[in-house]
Amino acid sequence: MTSAQPAPPAGADVIYHGYRRKTGGSVIAIEDAGGAMTGVVRHVVKHSPTGMGWGYAGSGPADCARSLLIAALSETARCPMCAGTGKVVYRPR
Repeated sequence: MTSAQPAPPAGADVIYHGYRRKTGGSVIAIEDAGGAMTGVVRHVVKHSPTGMGWGYAGSGPADCARSLLIAALSETARCPMCAGTGKVVYRPR
């Protein structure tokens, strides 16, 4: 999962399905309203170097939520002040 998916058009019906791979790790597929796969959610690494996950409290679900928001809202989901780094920044008045 190396390429970012563009945000779906406004008003588009999109379904996200998470799958666990037999070889380890997980992938979240992006599907249109008809069920056709249109891409995958790119893992935007922040907390979990091993990938996204769900169903437990940890760094995998935190990265999963962050990656889903960025996939759904595009780069507008990133903080304009820190550019998604999470570093504390101050905006001059």
